[in-house]
Amino acid sequence: MRKSLVACASAVLAAVVCLTGCKLSNAQVKAIAQQAGIASAAMWIGIDNPTIDQKIVANDVVGIIKTNASIVASGTSYYVVLNPVISTYIDKNVQDQYKPIAKLAGGWVLTGVDTFFAMYPQYASNTTFAAEVVGAYCDGASIALAMSSDDPVIKAATRGSVDGAKVRKALK
Repeated sequence: MRKSLVACASAVLAAVVCLTGCKLSNAQVKAIAQQAGIASAAMWIGIDNPTIDQKIVANDVVGIIKTNASIVASGTSYYVVLNPVISTYIDKNVQDQYKPIAKLAGGWVLTGVDTFFAMYPQYASNTTFAAEVVGAYCDGASIALAMSSDDPVIKAATRGSVDGAKVRKALK
């Protein structure tokens, strides 16, 4: 299990090293964005350990982000532009008990996208390509959200959840 998480982190680190030291094709940039989306969503699952229903709702929000990525102008925060869009979607379409987790999931993905472009602003300068990168990031997040609880990546990501729950309980 630990090996899977280390492998995922190593892949992201290798991508970062490559991004800083070589010219990548658009396909390579999108593949790296997809891996970053997988890592981000797996990390969120590891922290919050959402139920299957919560992951389905989160995946719907990821779809809204992907669909609306093209409305974000170059150099603008995806969180600033798309958070109101997903909030409106959530308020109208998500059951009350899932609204907080849906907003958290949306914020998590949008913050991840903004961080990706803050680290590599050259990929945000072309609005059309940036929307494709966001789509790839969202595809990665959707892949992680669809992973079963016995997938090695999810097992590695959630291994600490029980310990985290004990800590939170002890702090109350």
